[in-house]
Amino acid sequence: MSADDSNEGSHSLGEAARHRDYRSLGPAVALATTLFVAAVSFIVPVFRPDEPQYLDYAWRLWQGSFPEFRDGLTAPIPLDDPRPQFVTHHPPLFPILISPIVGPLVDGGHAVAATLLVRLIHSLAAGLIVWLLYRTVAVWQPSSTAAQLSTSLVAASVPMFLVTAAGLFNDLLALLLSVVALMALVSIVRGNDRWPWALMLVGANTGLLATRVQGLVLLGLYSTTLVLAAALPSNRSRWRRLAALGATAVIVPVLGSSPWWARNYRETGTIVGYRRDFYEDLERSFRSPLEVLTDSEVWQQGLLQFSPGGTILGLALVYVSVAWWIIVRRRSRALSSEDMLLLCLLGAMLLVTSLAFVWYVSVGGSPNPRYLLPALPALAMLAGLGVSNWRRFPVALPYALLASGWVVTGVTSAMAPGVGHPLAAAVLATAAVGVLALSGVRLHLRRPSNRNEPPVRMPLAD
Repeated sequence: MSADDSNEGSHSLGEAARHRDYRSLGPAVALATTLFVAAVSFIVPVFRPDEPQYLDYAWRLWQGSFPEFRDGLTAPIPLDDPRPQFVTHHPPLFPILISPIVGPLVDGGHAVAATLLVRLIHSLAAGLIVWLLYRTVAVWQPSSTAAQLSTSLVAASVPMFLVTAAGLFNDLLALLLSVVALMALVSIVRGNDRWPWALMLVGANTGLLATRVQGLVLLGLYSTTLVLAAALPSNRSRWRRLAALGATAVIVPVLGSSPWWARNYRETGTIVGYRRDFYEDLERSFRSPLEVLTDSEVWQQGLLQFSPGGTILGLALVYVSVAWWIIVRRRSRALSSEDMLLLCLLGAMLLVTSLAFVWYVSVGGSPNPRYLLPALPALAMLAGLGVSNWRRFPVALPYALLASGWVVTGVTSAMAPGVGHPLAAAVLATAAVGVLALSGVRLHLRRPSNRNEPPVRMPLAD
């Protein structure tokens, strides 16, 4: 075989990898993520920071009352030291949803079981988030199953997503609702503005704002995207519907959450429930945003935990890949105005979430990387779209990021003091790896028998 024949064969295999049908792997990645997060749930110790506070919040709602600001924990939770109640400024949707589980178990003296049960439910939500991101890219790029697979793998490789999903926090519910809203938004921008998608967008936005006040930032971005879409020449026939939906997608959630904001304002003087004196009691430091931006410790921890695969190289891969994707698509004139608008939305989600994180840390908030989670959909989708457009799609690369992220998450979780149930965690982690392996074998067996047959080229956008 000549060198030219060898290069041509390698190029054909690369093209075949990029255009192979990976639709069967999306549900497998979601199921494997659920199993792995469940494994992490059994490793990390119970009653991590904020978990007792959310348990107490849910238990108090089960008793028929709201916890007050500055109250100590009143639920019968076995703790070695008293802890303040500092999550009562959050809207009550998440505590309401878990209160039927937490209330009876805590009343019966089973606070640990309540924590583990909610964590396991969260593992299901984590798998659902991965699958919804997979479906969101399918709505945007229906013919590029490589992009859909890469997006789900990158999302499942982020350590902070996995660790947060294995805890008892309202961040995961907020992330789930934001992804539902994003999927509806992508469909609407792409031309499908029928009422089920519009209802999904408004409903998810309303739930998001009833979970975390910070969701207002994403609502603003989503609404702005719809208004800008209405201004595109291709949308002249439906600009009124898009503009009206953009306004409705903000007004309805704000009206629904305004009573809670009024309560926060009465108690603290701000709608978000922020009190400087409370953070002073917790001995938090106050810095200027510039000091936070230049603090290497803050960003070293945040970027490592929020990078695909738990490595800075994974984060660099996102930006390099999406830049290449844009260049290639622009040259081939395959990038529509709607595509550019959605790309700008994803970039804005990364930027605005980072700026909000900087502001929160500067006013005394904890530099916890989980506050960067609203940017996870943008991070995963940009990486998936970029990597899948390489001339020779490296299908092993997103799987390598997934393996790296799982190893980093497993090792750091196992090193934490008070490891819970390592045997159960090992069984679940093995099952997660097995699901991925079996799905890969199944895809391999489905390859066409004639490998010299040229691949069928599929457009990246409809």
